Amino acid sequence: MARGIRSGLRGGGGRSRVGSGAGRTSGRNGRASSKGQVKGGKAVQYAIKDSKGKPKYYGTTNNPRQRAAEHKQSGKLGKGDKLVVQSKAVSRKSAEKVEAAKLGSHRRQYGRNPKHNTTRDGKYHNPR
Repeated sequence: MARGIRSGLRGGGGRSRVGSGAGRTSGRNGRASSKGQVKGGKAVQYAIKDSKGKPKYYGTTNNPRQRAAEHKQSGKLGKGDKLVVQSKAVSRKSAEKVEAAKLGSHRRQYGRNPKHNTTRDGKYHNPR
C-alpha cells in the first residue's frame, strides 16, 4: 500500500490519519502538502492512538508525516498505533494551547497524562 497523508482539511471533521491512503491537499492556505508539510508558519494538533482508540500521546507539528516517522523511530508509535491529525492548520501558538487543553482534559478524565506525554503543558523542557 502507498504511504501518504489524509488531509481531513477538506471535510471529514478535521481528522486524518498518517498511513495508508491517498487524499492529499494542494499545499495552499496553510494546508498539508503532498509531502506532509503544513505551509505558512501553521501547525496541526495530533494524537497517537492505540489499536483500541485510546490516546497515548498528544502533540503539535507542522509536518505530520515526518513526526510520525520520528515517533516510530523513538518507539512512541508502535505496531497498530495511528497518528491522527485532529485540527486544521492553525498558528503554532493556537495549536499549543489546544494541546495543553487536551492534556488537562485527559488528566481530569484519567487522573494522569497519556502514556508518552511527560509534561503538563505539552511543551518540551530541556532538563538542566
